[in-house]
Amino acid sequence: MSAMTTTTTVPFIGERARSRIPVVRCERLLWRRLDPGRRRALGDALYAIFADYYAGFDREAFTELFLAREGVVVALLYGADGRLAGFCSVRRAIYSAAGQRFGVFSAGVYVDTDYRGGRVAARFGLGEALRFKLSHPWLQVAYLGLAHTPAPYRLFTQTMERVYPSRAARSGEPPEVIAAVMGQALADRGWPQVGEDPCVLATPMLARRSRWFERKPELRDDPDVRFFTERVPGWAEDGHALSVWIPLDLKDIAGAALRMLRQSVALGDNRKRLAAPALPKLKLGRGE
Repeated sequence: MSAMTTTTTVPFIGERARSRIPVVRCERLLWRRLDPGRRRALGDALYAIFADYYAGFDREAFTELFLAREGVVVALLYGADGRLAGFCSVRRAIYSAAGQRFGVFSAGVYVDTDYRGGRVAARFGLGEALRFKLSHPWLQVAYLGLAHTPAPYRLFTQTMERVYPSRAARSGEPPEVIAAVMGQALADRGWPQVGEDPCVLATPMLARRSRWFERKPELRDDPDVRFFTERVPGWAEDGHALSVWIPLDLKDIAGAALRMLRQSVALGDNRKRLAAPALPKLKLGRGE
């Protein structure tokens, strides 16, 4: 199996992007409800996808973190060729700080690089966020994620209105109460922060193949990519990651869904133009 990583949409569509197989279907599972035989077989398949890209976890540690915790929801992502192309792992918890309660929604996405699945995974994530919000209508709900490469961070900033931390004036650094909740949720993972920056963590998830800029050189000067690489200089070599907080009220979710729809339409138009054969130039003389 080839290397996998979280995927994102980019304005440039090269040969590699056009050749990747699209993810066309996702299957939602409650992990604890599966029978032991299926959990074991499926866990082996998901670990193979994960371990082909990330070092730092054995099979048991992977299962404990991504699959076995209470209430974990898993989405299996399937390509147009019918193969298992990747997966999403979703967790939800409730924390309190300064007299306020927050529903914290977390999701990891891992897709084999033979496949193009970022948008299907993002739609699934938005659907799960909406489920969480509707089941706790009076709770402040937010997504807490870890970006190990510039790809998911850029997807966040392109899709969501508010992202903390961010270069954008509308969000910037997390407010004090949010920083406190982030600290509680991140402490549950047991990974230390890097230096004085509470948003940068030293994780055991070291990418086996971190040549992201070799595959996406057109994004070196993207402002959100620069923000990420300057904030997390050890992302490629040391397993450092940027923790990200994204508010998820109903307006945020609806706005993200609309932006994703617009981007998908624009991307589809670009692919059609690139795939269209060039028309021959005809020289017409008189009488022709």
